[in-house]
Amino acid sequence: MVFSCGALIPRQSGEVNAEQTSPVCSIVYLGMMVGAFFWGGMSDKVGRRQCLLICMSTNGFFAFLSSFVQGYGVFLLCRVFAGFGIGGAVPIVFSMFAEVLSREKRGEHLSWLCMFWMIGEIYASAMAWAIIPHYGESQF
Repeated sequence: MVFSCGALIPRQSGEVNAEQTSPVCSIVYLGMMVGAFFWGGMSDKVGRRQCLLICMSTNGFFAFLSSFVQGYGVFLLCRVFAGFGIGGAVPIVFSMFAEVLSREKRGEHLSWLCMFWMIGEIYASAMAWAIIPHYGESQF
């Protein structure tokens, strides 16, 4: 849901139609799927810390770059690479977190991690829902 919030302002302003909004929302998840498979195996070979730094740098760079591109196709390309980075970070973070937990509490704490991730997504979506109708893109 958080990845989809960026499609709200262009659609509200009439810059894109519904057919163009759908790929914007789903292309990030495609990148996440491929990234999870790629970086999950790579982190076992190269090391989790190094792969996590590369994943987060990839996500940050392409997410930042996507805010400046002018073409729709280049924007989708930036979003798929941003998803590739964040998709790799998720399994690495879960693995690193599970390594430091005691065996008795591992399942419980991993469930807490998942729960707070979803709470964060709901919070970010609620903030976008509250802010965008009042301020729109005119303030940014």
